[in-house]
Amino acid sequence: MPEVVVPLVVQAALAAAGVVVALRRGGRAAAVHPLVTFGVPYAVITTGPAIRWLVFDVAPYGIHLDAMGRALWIAVAAQAGILAGGLRAGRRVHLPRTILVLAAPRRFRRLALGVFAVAFAAGAAALAARWGELTTVGKLDAGATGDPWIRLHYAAFLVLLAVVPAVVLVDQAIAGRLLPRRSQLVLGAFALLCMLSSERDVALVLLMVPLAWLTARRGPAVRRGRARRGLRTAWRLGAAFAVAGVVLVGMEWARSGGALSWSSQVAALGERARQESAVQSLLGLGSNLFVTSRVAEWVPADEPHRYGTTYLATLGNLAPSFLLPGLRFASLPAWFKDNYAPTSTTGYGFGMEAEAYLNFGLAGPALVFALWSAGLVLLFDGWRLVPDALLHRYAFTFMCPFSLYCIRGDSLMWAKGFCYAVGVVWLLAWVAGARRRVRRTAPRPATAGTAPAMPVRGRIAA
Repeated sequence: MPEVVVPLVVQAALAAAGVVVALRRGGRAAAVHPLVTFGVPYAVITTGPAIRWLVFDVAPYGIHLDAMGRALWIAVAAQAGILAGGLRAGRRVHLPRTILVLAAPRRFRRLALGVFAVAFAAGAAALAARWGELTTVGKLDAGATGDPWIRLHYAAFLVLLAVVPAVVLVDQAIAGRLLPRRSQLVLGAFALLCMLSSERDVALVLLMVPLAWLTARRGPAVRRGRARRGLRTAWRLGAAFAVAGVVLVGMEWARSGGALSWSSQVAALGERARQESAVQSLLGLGSNLFVTSRVAEWVPADEPHRYGTTYLATLGNLAPSFLLPGLRFASLPAWFKDNYAPTSTTGYGFGMEAEAYLNFGLAGPALVFALWSAGLVLLFDGWRLVPDALLHRYAFTFMCPFSLYCIRGDSLMWAKGFCYAVGVVWLLAWVAGARRRVRRTAPRPATAGTAPAMPVRGRIAA
């Protein structure tokens, strides 16, 4: 028992220390600081199965209990990296020296809506082609089947997930409301496609909307109201995380029966609701501890450390899978499935800390997550202090929730998500008229909570 409780306590202390640092450095946007929005959910996701076992006596899926302690220490190393990266990057404010001005935001919105429509049509076509399979067998692993419709499905969802926050950001800036009409239509269509496909990506969008709105509401700060505004921000973001958690649990229950017909999903919902509470299910959602425990058993006992080769393979696999398929490297989720259950038709995902441990041992998670956290803090500075910079606002609004999704993936998922999403929005910004570079002088470091000046109406910097 101590081999499990001790790392849990250490990781909780590191997550709490991150919250304290965010409160000291984030001002009234402290609730949005990556040490809170990334560090705290990571602690919950990785420790959830162990807490569920200790509190509810529910054995974690696929984890040998004698290997749980070692897996938790790997998570502790990653949590220490998150704190170290946030501390290092937060020592000074980082602001872009130049930005691009989007002179025609309505044109950008039209282009983004057009891309959304094309990707939605592709996703709907893939859903229609797979509907019989989904309603009888359920979701299958793309790597196991090689079905082109499954590949089209995931490509369409990546584009949709990239375009939705861009539409919301610009729509909020134009209309001055949390959910303007076009944003409602986009979110409703995306949510419908997610429900029919049994994809949980809608939970990420539910977090992106309030993140975008927090910088859309600009205005001079009143010193007396800083604490109250910061508390309201924390409550609103906390509510968004709670709703996202409920959605994740509901969709997990609905697809636990295998087949995805409406009758099967309703029956699975009722069955799971009788078996366990929503809190138990939420704690058991994370598969990182399961994957990490298995990797820690295999490496280095049965397989040697990779020493960075998986990250080099990520660079080679960044191109779409249909381009030069003969030059692609095997993915880590496929490697894990081949070692754990080679005959399975479903995937198991992977874990970013597991990949870091596979490469560099216990030092790997600390290093990788420190760089990850530092990068998010740099985006946070641009998001908070240059609210009229579209690409900086977009990059943080997208990558902060997407990072939580990437936790149970690998470096390829992270790199593809960031490069493809930011690349699509950057291209749309240039096509929409982002032609003029504006030189901005970095302002002197402001006191915590000071809001920047309002941008010129009708222009959004990119």
